[in-house]
Amino acid sequence: MEEFLFSLLSPVWQCLSARRVVIAWLAASIAATVTGPFDTYTSMPFWTRAVYWFGLIAISVALGYWVRRATDRAFGAEVGFARLEAIRILGFAALYAPIIYYVTDAMIGVNMAPSMVVLELFILIGAVCAIMSVLGYFILGIGAPEPPFRPRLADRLPEGVTGKIQRLSVDDHYVEVFMEDGAYHRLLMRFADAIAEMEGIPGHCTHRSHWVADAAVSGAFRRSGRDFLMLTDGTEIPVSRKYKPELVESGLFNLSAEPVDHPETGGEKGTAKARGPVMTATAGE
Repeated sequence: MEEFLFSLLSPVWQCLSARRVVIAWLAASIAATVTGPFDTYTSMPFWTRAVYWFGLIAISVALGYWVRRATDRAFGAEVGFARLEAIRILGFAALYAPIIYYVTDAMIGVNMAPSMVVLELFILIGAVCAIMSVLGYFILGIGAPEPPFRPRLADRLPEGVTGKIQRLSVDDHYVEVFMEDGAYHRLLMRFADAIAEMEGIPGHCTHRSHWVADAAVSGAFRRSGRDFLMLTDGTEIPVSRKYKPELVESGLFNLSAEPVDHPETGGEKGTAKARGPVMTATAGE
């Protein structure tokens, strides 16, 4: 039971303890206590009103976080942003409306049928949340699809080149940039600078001449006493002793069991030397 409560409350506590959340909660609670909206200014003494608003707003933050986590897990991005936001609003309003009613009834009493009050609160909460969601979408861009992240190295590629960078390799004084579609581009620059310009894309050096994006790795194996990473396109990237511990720690090279020997693929096909179509000679200017 304790473990269940901890798993339930721990993420909410982390959310509520975030500085910006605490500041927003304090600001909203103080404003509501001082102004006394919804007739609470005349129906409640100051300290009762403070407890009422500080408590209800804290509950709304925690409940909103719970509803968001639950809907994300249940639906994810499968239903689209608009439908997901509608589900969140309806779920939050359905849960928060009766809480407001019973808290208010316990503190000052409510001389109306619970069903009518809860229904009115449900409509009011839903309308307020819907307005805030629409304003957030159009003014702040909340929920709007974000453009795909492009590392700085991509700006060196020829105009019109799109797609993800899968790996980097060294060839003499050039850095070869391999794309997910199989094309590659040669850039006249230092390998260390190219890796630095991939900042923002999770990846690892596997060898002094190779860097791979984590998302491009599909597995690892050993052949003839040498270690390799297998990429999603079938390319085999050598792993040197220097970089192997970091790859093991990151989970890209799993040594929980002794790797089995992988059969030879034959020739250069499927190895790190394999090339796709060359789209440019240099793009380092």
